[in-house]
Amino acid sequence: MIRTKDCLWILFFWSISCYSNSDTGEQEITFSGYVKSYLQHQDSYDIAFLEFEENYTSQTAIRFMLDGIGKSLSWQVHYELIPTFYSRTPVFNNRTFSLSTDIYRLTDIKQVLSDANSKHPVFENLDRLNVQIKLGAGDLTIGRQAITFGSARFVNPTDVFLPFDLRTFNQEYRAGIDAIRYQAPSGQMGEIDTGVIFGQDARNENSAAYVNLRIHRLDSDIQVSLVRFSEQNLAGAGFETTMGNAGFWFEAARVFAEKNYTRVSAGFDFSLTDKTFFMLEYHYNQLSSGKPDSYLLLMNSPVYQKSGAFLLGKNYLLASLSQIINPLWNLSASLTANLNDNSSYFSIKAQYNIAEDSYIDLGYYCFSGDSAEFMLTPPFFDPGSEFGASPDLLFASVRHYF
Repeated sequence: MIRTKDCLWILFFWSISCYSNSDTGEQEITFSGYVKSYLQHQDSYDIAFLEFEENYTSQTAIRFMLDGIGKSLSWQVHYELIPTFYSRTPVFNNRTFSLSTDIYRLTDIKQVLSDANSKHPVFENLDRLNVQIKLGAGDLTIGRQAITFGSARFVNPTDVFLPFDLRTFNQEYRAGIDAIRYQAPSGQMGEIDTGVIFGQDARNENSAAYVNLRIHRLDSDIQVSLVRFSEQNLAGAGFETTMGNAGFWFEAARVFAEKNYTRVSAGFDFSLTDKTFFMLEYHYNQLSSGKPDSYLLLMNSPVYQKSGAFLLGKNYLLASLSQIINPLWNLSASLTANLNDNSSYFSIKAQYNIAEDSYIDLGYYCFSGDSAEFMLTPPFFDPGSEFGASPDLLFASVRHYF
């Protein structure tokens, strides 16, 4: 019996062979990649009566990218090797580092090349493996690819396919997922984007399908999304527009699941000077009650885990300020504030272009909020606030592109 994932791999390689033979134009093949090395120092911290000593962590992401572009067919193969080192075995997941995932992947290579519980695990990630066929009315993409949509800048309510946590250092490439996707232009600057996404063994509870329509009207970009994911239904919409030197956006999604909920983001950005840029966004998350003693229950709920959400509170204010010091130096700062439990984290980062295609980053994350405590009555543990238990951290990185 032929399984669904076997059929998809047959379709993938059949597409490559058929269209490679019919591609009469010359195909351009490029090889590129990067090496990014991050070093992080995390302060010692307490959670209730538990004490955790300071920790040093390093992670190096080595990405190799092979891309082919032809007249009727293009393809991608991207592979990433991620050696990691901890001075102490981590107790909790480190949200500042991005690791490979099998969510929304039909099948995958082995993700951990060593003991995942050791102090020096080595991860690997086959992040892109797709072929794009240029048809008369649009493009058909088959295989592992990045899919993202939304209008907001910080938190996208309609984007449920592996969004980055705001604390993640390396956000340059969105994690690839396995899909068959069709994109066709519609009107002036518009597009109809539809696809089927395959999770583990192509089961309904692991898979998704979507239709995303983008149109341009009255100097505004408008998006409408319908998504079926992990046996939940999402209806969303958003827009982006400009007024003078300022940009405005709004995005909302209503999800129909075991527990129906709404998420909304709205904000604006503008240039203070030709070298200074500011953004501000408000985010509302109906998934949460806004009470810290419900955070653990929310984190472990299937609805939250499949929602694409990474924030635990109900109301947020998010802001960022970036400054170009000179052609070699950039400085940026950001703030994420939970308005319900009065916790927040502030980050500041400096970037220096040391040579062509080479950069150094220095940064600091500062967390504030009430600390956690144990109780004698249910739920027995109160985190106090979303960010209060997180330790401050200092990080440095070196990046080189080739």
